[in-house]
Formats: sequence, C-alpha cells, structure tokens
Amino acid sequence: EKNNLSFDEALAKAQELGYAEKANPSSDIEGYDAACKLAILASIAFNSRVTLNDVYREGITEVSSDDIGNALDMGYRIKLLAIGIEENGEISVRVHPALVPTSHILASIENTFNAVYIYGNYIDEIMSYGRGAGDRPTASSVVGDIIKIARNFDRKRKGIIYGCGCFEDKKFKSIDDTISKFYILMDVADKPGVLARIADVFGQNSVSINSMIQKQTDRERSARLIFITHEVVNKNLYKSISEISKLDVVDKVLSVIRVEDLS
Repeated sequence: EKNNLSFDEALAKAQELGYAEKANPSSDIEGYDAACKLAILASIAFNSRVTLNDVYREGITEVSSDDIGNALDMGYRIKLLAIGIEENGEISVRVHPALVPTSHILASIENTFNAVYIYGNYIDEIMSYGRGAGDRPTASSVVGDIIKIARNFDRKRKGIIYGCGCFEDKKFKSIDDTISKFYILMDVADKPGVLARIADVFGQNSVSINSMIQKQTDRERSARLIFITHEVVNKNLYKSISEISKLDVVDKVLSVIRVEDLS
C-alpha cells in the first residue's frame, strides 16, 4: 500500500523477510492460516465445535492496487479479516478481505502484527495485539502448542481443543444468507443509459446503492464505476453481479469486496 507494490512484488518481499512461506504461500495469501485460527477461537468463544470446513474463506490474491487506492480515497483500508459471530443460536465464520474504515483501530494494524478484536454483551470491546509472524513469535507459539498438547496427552478424550467446552451443537449460517455491505469495481461502456441498466439489475435483486463514483479509464469510450452498497443479503448481491456481468454494456466486473464498518 505505502510503496505501491504489485501483489507479486509484495509477496516476494514477504517471503524474503520470512513472513510468508517460500515453498507454498497459499496458507497465508489464500486465508487458510486465518481460517484455522478462526475455527479454534470460535470453538472456544461459542462453546460449539467449529472446524476448518465450516469456515467460508476468500484470499487476497484478487485484491488489486486499484482496489487499495480506491479504498484509501473513500476512507478505508483493505484488511484480511477472520470474523466469527453467534446470533440467535447460529454461528457465522468467514475469512475474506474487507474494506475497514481508517478511523477504526483495526485499520492501523500493519506489517507482522495481528490483532484479535472482541465484541461482548457485557464487556463491550476488547483487543489483543502483537506480532504474528517472524522467527521468534512463531517459535514461541509452537512451544506453547507443544505444552498444551503435553497437558492434554493424559486425558481420556484425545484431540479436544484445550480450553474449549464445545458442549453445544449449534447450527451454522450459510455465507449466502449473511448480510454485508460491498465495494464493487467494474469497467463499462461510456455512453448514456449504462448506469440505468446496471441500477435496474441491482433493484430487481434488492441491492441498494449507497454511493457511486465514475472515473475515466485509459481506453476510449470506457468508464470505471465504483459502487458501495447498503447492507444486502450475500446471495442477492452475487446474483446481481452474475447478471450485470452478462450485460453488453459491461466490459468486466473487476472486484467484489465486502465492507465491514465494525461498529
């Protein structure tokens, strides 16, 4: 973001510094590592077993420098978030990039630092913050895990999560049924009537637009549209994107990223 690096350049630098795996960085850039951590934390927090297969996951490989720049222009920064929510007896667990307001403390987390931000019914908001990558933080975590495994070794039930009751069997909410705001970037024909056709598709799928910005591209008779939606059911949003992609006035839908106000 600060050095305006491409994704490949940023990944190579992270691998050089030991922050991403050199042989196979997919656990970092595809969100697998965050999803594993979320499964453990959600199991402990919600007293119900959550596995990796229960976690919806998107990586950061499709986030472009244009997305990062557009987010900054609108008062956001893009972060990879792992979100666990229990509501009305249902658990939602998801990992994906998201636009976070620059005014929120999570937007300031940089470099090798990670943060766990907790909302509680009675405790309000709590954050734990520290280094999450590098040789010493990793070694410390590995030793801590070994100690927990050793403590768990003599238990009659093997393979349980240390510190987790997991005595309930709660249902999971499908990602299709979750509600989010979205940032959408697309290239379209620069001519009258285009916006009306796109808005019509959004309207037919119950997608309400909060804001829209038009920018010129370096191609003749082409424009770039940036949308921020109001909260929408995920399946409605993606149905509208599928239909908009097929319009003859739309060159390409470039990005669809969630917006998390975290309030």
